[in-house]
This record gives sequence, structure tokens and C-alpha cells, in this order.
Amino acid sequence: MSVIDLKKIKIYNKANKKIMIKFSELIHSKAEKARKKLKYFFKTAILSIIIFAILFIIANIQAFSEIGKSKIKTILGTKDEQVFTKEKVKVKDEPLPLDVVKDSGKLKTDYPEMDSLEVIPPDNRIIIPRINKNVPLVKTDSKNYFTQDWDSLDQEILSDLKRGVVIYPSSAMPGKKGNTVVTGHSSYYAWDDGKYKDVFARLHEIILGDEIYIYYQQKKYFYEVEDIKVVNPEDIQVMHPKAGENILTVITCTPVGTNLRRLVITAKLVN
Repeated sequence: MSVIDLKKIKIYNKANKKIMIKFSELIHSKAEKARKKLKYFFKTAILSIIIFAILFIIANIQAFSEIGKSKIKTILGTKDEQVFTKEKVKVKDEPLPLDVVKDSGKLKTDYPEMDSLEVIPPDNRIIIPRINKNVPLVKTDSKNYFTQDWDSLDQEILSDLKRGVVIYPSSAMPGKKGNTVVTGHSSYYAWDDGKYKDVFARLHEIILGDEIYIYYQQKKYFYEVEDIKVVNPEDIQVMHPKAGENILTVITCTPVGTNLRRLVITAKLVN
């Protein structure tokens, strides 16, 4: 091999070495950029999750507060206040029946104790002792339902939910054969002016056999929970009546703070 050939080989090796170094530096540079981008992505993702979690909690603070208070009471072993509130009884100005005791010539005034008299609320209400709820029961006008004006119906229901929980249009009224469908918020925007936006925040605490009471048109209806399930929003068959049965279906969104699924409580009329 000539001297010239050796010089050419050295030059080639030197050039090749420079190329390899440049290529290595390029790969390292790209890897470093990719690492920085990945690090930035994870930082941004974590920060976004934290911000979302904070905003989510703030938006649903009342519902989470309701659930938190319930958990604390359970830990401390304290009980909720009685949901059947006592009210003053307005007695009609009418004579009460008296048993005349002939032998003594005196009147016997054997009346029941006033505390034993049940006071029927003047408005329609639903009472769920398990979650300590006693709230107004609002009947939504069914006009928009039958005209299939769904947008107007949704707005009307949202408006009525500010005043309590809603009997869904087209469902059976309490005491009638069929399915009485009642819906209420588990959570809603904290800035909304409704009083009942977290009324069903604790509905997931219901268990089989629990009692639910409905006062409707001055009559009391007692239901017993017989089924609990979670369904997709499009599973509307839970609102359908069961042949010959008188049932109550209570529906709310779940998990709390979302509308991803529906918690469905079904109860049968006992008396």
C-alpha cells in the first residue's frame, strides 16, 4: 500500500469520525429536546389536573360539603335531625265528640294526645329519612312533553328544580297505578340561585329496604326501596311503568358533579 493510500485512509477515517461525532451530537440534541418537551408536557398535564380538580371542587362545593358532613357524623356516631318536622296544628273551631258518663253526670274528655296526631304538610313533599331530606315535590307541566318540545321541557325542568325535586311529565302521579318518576340534582353550579341543587348528593347512601315517604294532595304514601342501580343516560326504560304495579323511581346524576351516568332508586308502594 502506498503512502498516498495511507493518507487517504487517514483522511477518510478522520472525516468519518467527525461525521459520527456530529451525528451523535445531533441525536443527543434531539433526545434532549424531546426530554424537555416531555417534561413540559407532564408539568402542564399535572398543573391542568390540579387546576381542574380545584375548579371541580369549587363548582360542586355544596354537594361535597353535604357528603363530608355525613361522613363526619357517621364517624362521630351522631344522628341527623328528624326529617319529620313538628308543626303547629291549627284546630278547626268545631265541637269535639264527647262521651257522656251518665252515672256521674259528668263529661268524659278522653282525647288522643296532640303529639300523636300526624301533621300533613300543606304542599307536596318527598321525605327520605336515610339521607335526612324533606323537600318540596314539584309537578312539571307536561305540555312541552306532549308537543315534543324537548329544549323547552329541559328548561322548564331546570327551572322547577330550583324549587325542589320534580315529578317527570307523563309519569304516574303518587297513588296511581304506574311509575312515579322523581328527579333532582346531586350537584349543580355553586353560583346557581336554586336552593335544592345538591338535594340528592347523598342518594348513593340509600340501601335496600329503606323508607321513602311522599305527601301528595294531602295524602301520605309509603314506599320501600327494592332496587338500586346505575345506568347510562340513554337507558330510559327505567322510567317505564311495570304492568299492574305502583312504584316510585328516584333518579339523579352520578358520580356527584358529573352527568356521566344515572343513579336509579326503585321503591314499591307499601300503603
